[in-house]
Amino acid sequence: MPNKSPDQEALPTREDLAEELLLSKMEEYSEGFFCAGWFSGLEFDLWQAADLGLPNKTQKHEVTLSRKLRALGRIAGGWWVIEDETCPDEDSPFFIPVERWNQILSERNPGK
Repeated sequence: MPNKSPDQEALPTREDLAEELLLSKMEEYSEGFFCAGWFSGLEFDLWQAADLGLPNKTQKHEVTLSRKLRALGRIAGGWWVIEDETCPDEDSPFFIPVERWNQILSERNPGK
């Protein structure tokens, strides 16, 4: 097997690319619709929009985006949040593993 060049070894993984794209799309949505880098509750709103039954015309874009973002989250193995008790000093979005995200969702919506 040939040796890899330093450039080849530095290539990001599929997961890394999905993680970066996920953050970019979440921030883009927040900026575009709310003129905010990260509006309060963004991570929950974008996650939950995929669960809307039959979206009306206004909701259709958000539902479609949410489903795409969830797919990126599955590839990346997590979700971006603005705060979490596991990292109390963070003041900008940070990536958490899917297991932690599912725990947050369970705590927020017990019984679901």
